[in-house]
Amino acid sequence: MRRRDTLLKALADLLPQWKWTTPSGGLSVWVALDRPISTTPADAAERYAVRLVPGPRSGPDGTFERHLRLPFSLPSHRLTEAVERIAKAESDPRRP
Repeated sequence: MRRRDTLLKALADLLPQWKWTTPSGGLSVWVALDRPISTTPADAAERYAVRLVPGPRSGPDGTFERHLRLPFSLPSHRLTEAVERIAKAESDPRRP
């Protein structure tokens, strides 16, 4: 749970506009975006050496496009660093 909590704190601090439900188990947090654009932040994060899983990879026919899956299996310091990079990608003016 420590790694999950580290990820959730970093998200709350750096990407408060994103919404999620705290999972009671598993290895991932599902982020719910305000519109169906999960592929866009996933592509932007790649430029910052972070690989995100856009929702459609977890469902057929483009479902879950409003969601990102963020695993919390890395060490805590790497999770914080990843969210810092994602936040930079989100604010990058080159972002599509």
